[in-house]
Amino acid sequence: MDSITQAVGQFFTDANATWSGFLGALTAIGFLSMAIIETLKNMFPVRNWFQRLCLNQWLTAHQTIATGRFGALKRPVSMAEARTDLLTLAVNGDANALFDLPIEQLCGQLNAAIRVALDYPQDHFPLLAIAAARASERDIALILGEGPAPIVDADTLTSAQLKERSRFVDARNRVTQQVQRAVDAFQISTGFRWKFWLQVASFVLPVALVLLALRHAHAGKGALVLTALVAGFIAPVAHDVLVVIQRLRRA
Repeated sequence: MDSITQAVGQFFTDANATWSGFLGALTAIGFLSMAIIETLKNMFPVRNWFQRLCLNQWLTAHQTIATGRFGALKRPVSMAEARTDLLTLAVNGDANALFDLPIEQLCGQLNAAIRVALDYPQDHFPLLAIAAARASERDIALILGEGPAPIVDADTLTSAQLKERSRFVDARNRVTQQVQRAVDAFQISTGFRWKFWLQVASFVLPVALVLLALRHAHAGKGALVLTALVAGFIAPVAHDVLVVIQRLRRA
């Protein structure tokens, strides 16, 4: 009986030592992988390139929609002009200053620039048309008009003038809401894609590191695959831990 008890105890002792070292190595690989990814993000303008690409895709898609919807207005919807206008109004033409921002702040600058286009639609039509590509053509046409005259004395306004002013304000509100939802959609989509590709990188890199290490250690194929996959799943957890640590440091 004593020999059985000793054998069972020895089994759990060996298993604990083996798995502790195994999990410790995997955790270290996970943190190393995320450290490499964070270093690459800090050394190279990866987010700048990614957000620049996403915004160009967004502008291109919305230009196509705007050209089809607002063709009756007989005004060209130039993406190049809209992009230049956007950068000028948002960050005084400094593209890197815009694309280096976190996506929430970037979209805040987009909203600020588009508000100027709403205030002066005649001067910024391509930007307004692209940002409000899914708005009503009738609403855009109303906004492009001179708009109601400034109120000098509200009591002197006729019913027709009041109705005209109400139509203009309603059209502007509808377009404003549509523009805000379009920017929100861009923020959600870009944020999701950025997070997705970070997750892919955080999975692929540790898998590659483990495969390389175990290949040189002459491990079996089964051990290679199993260890690589486990390390890949641990890396995103390590990323979340690093994010929490960074937030605590900023606080």
